[in-house]
Amino acid sequence: MSPLATPAVTVVQAIDINCPVAKAFDFMNDAPQWLPWAMPQVESVRPLPFGQWLVKLPHGLAKLRPLYDAAHGLIDYELMYPVGAWHVPVQMVPTPTGCHLAVTFVKPEDLGLEEFQSGLVHTAAGLNLLKLVLEQD
Repeated sequence: MSPLATPAVTVVQAIDINCPVAKAFDFMNDAPQWLPWAMPQVESVRPLPFGQWLVKLPHGLAKLRPLYDAAHGLIDYELMYPVGAWHVPVQMVPTPTGCHLAVTFVKPEDLGLEEFQSGLVHTAAGLNLLKLVLEQD
């Protein structure tokens, strides 16, 4: 790292959910279903070829490319903007009462710290909503 470079800001948000990993994985596999709680600023989600999604945000369009590994409970979301990309890995691990879900966020260089932190507040609230949805019968 050069002396002028700043270290990346990385935040992991995690929650225990009383549901099987398979149920959480299936929910997270459906972008139109989970994207509105994960990114409240999303205005619309449209399917694209090859399992990708076109996401309309207030500041423009982005392409969402999810990579799934159901056998290991891993999903890696890549949100691609015209000027860069943002990777968000999600891991789901079985627990005795359901699953542990962890989402890792690394602040993109072109995103201000205040905007990044604001998004994390929304995501924390979204994880609690996800817990309520997935724990319903």
